[in-house]
Amino acid sequence: MLTSAPALAIESSVYDGPGSRLPLPAQAPGGSVAGMNALASNVSRDETSLREVLKHPGVWRRSAAAQQQRIRTLATGVPELDALLPGGGWPRGALSEILFTHDGIGELSLLMPALAELTRRQQRVVFVAPPYIPYAPALTAMGLDLRCVVQIESSPAEGAWSAEQCLRSGSCGAVLSWLQHGCGDRTQKFRDSGYDMQGWRDRSAAPSKPAPGARVSAHTPATARNGSASPETTYTQLRRLQLAAESGDALAFLFRPAQSAGKASPAALRLQLHADVEGQLAVEVLKCRGSLDHRGSRSARLRRTA
Repeated sequence: MLTSAPALAIESSVYDGPGSRLPLPAQAPGGSVAGMNALASNVSRDETSLREVLKHPGVWRRSAAAQQQRIRTLATGVPELDALLPGGGWPRGALSEILFTHDGIGELSLLMPALAELTRRQQRVVFVAPPYIPYAPALTAMGLDLRCVVQIESSPAEGAWSAEQCLRSGSCGAVLSWLQHGCGDRTQKFRDSGYDMQGWRDRSAAPSKPAPGARVSAHTPATARNGSASPETTYTQLRRLQLAAESGDALAFLFRPAQSAGKASPAALRLQLHADVEGQLAVEVLKCRGSLDHRGSRSARLRRTA
């Protein structure tokens, strides 16, 4: 909180209507020159304090230059996406939402380069309530060290609590959460192929074997979540995830159905994904910290790897 300068003593009075006298500053102690010096000193300290307040991640400023100076990011590993996002990557200590129409359009492979970098740094990557079993050989092929990968099996309701605890612990580099299921219309594709190169494996298939020497926690074979709708994620849950990401200085990713795009969210970054018939993935920025106006575009087209 900013404090008033002691060099100015302001009279307290009540406005009596037209003709009443406005309060005037009293004479500064020690003479006007000394008083003005004291005032300037206090103003300088207040400006410094204000700058520190404005650096807090919870304070958003419209100025693009101000935003770029304080956005901390991890490169996505996708040059087109890095060029689009303010700061050149995924925001650290913040919640990022990935909104998509159906499973398997490239929503997971979009994160793989950054996740691989985190595991190379021996930082833990956690999958919370994923709709399919992460496929260990595919994750290894994408550069992830499975010794740093953890899977948590839970219901969507319990998943919100689990994700929050992982983020707040400060021991995780990234936490990926699926709190709503029901986007998927790819059940037949998974049953036909067993897995795809995004890193998923069909839960109806036989359990996969991790690479020699690797371990993936909580790889529990379970019946497939058959696309049944889950309770909608609340704003309170989203806010708690955002605050937990700030507290633990981790990357938080939440996968949500595309119909959630029109709902309020405290997430620092919101991306909507669209697939086309040409094998490309369109990424649209719905919300971000910083300004995209000077870039002239809010979307990018990427080659799909799934």
